[in-house]
Amino acid sequence: MIEYAVRQSQNEVNVDKVLNYELDGNGNLIYHYFDTKIYNDMLTSLISNSQTYIQLLEEGSLPEELETIPQESHDSVNEIGLLYSIPLGQATGNSLLANLGPKIPIQLTAIADINIHINEEIKSLGINNTFLRLAIDFEVNAQIIIPFTTISDPVKTTIPIGFAFFPGEVPQFYSGNSNGVMPSLPLPIEEQLEEETAQPSDSNN
Repeated sequence: MIEYAVRQSQNEVNVDKVLNYELDGNGNLIYHYFDTKIYNDMLTSLISNSQTYIQLLEEGSLPEELETIPQESHDSVNEIGLLYSIPLGQATGNSLLANLGPKIPIQLTAIADINIHINEEIKSLGINNTFLRLAIDFEVNAQIIIPFTTISDPVKTTIPIGFAFFPGEVPQFYSGNSNGVMPSLPLPIEEQLEEETAQPSDSNN
């Protein structure tokens, strides 16, 4: 259900425009930032679509795009607000009685608001390379109602929506975060010539 809400929001909002970045003349990353308007539009669309799907789920009327979800015919019911039916023995919590007794209906109800936010994960890859991942964190508190008991079960999931890779310039020396002795690097030829030219004048003074 959440995946379908994300797909619907991606069709409504251009996710590719969420992340903007600036490169220098050599193609190196200078900075990156989020487009606030598109970011907020994305969150608004996700919350609206998720609440719509949850409401339809509570009413027992799945939209066409969700009807492809496989369901066992003997466990599905057609009454409004009732999603599945389970053996009465399973409601007791005893594994020995799980498959015994007549089938009873269960109902799903959302008991709290949907918590959604976009998280940014930055990783350093190789030598001076940066990998950026954008993902959406969902948390929905669902309440499952069956005879004799009610179960509250928070549903959490993370769905990636975009990736970006920024290759950086390879430095002349890479220590690999070690604490060893820094090697002495030879000066460029131009600097060596300048030092050799300056030495006689210094000695005459």
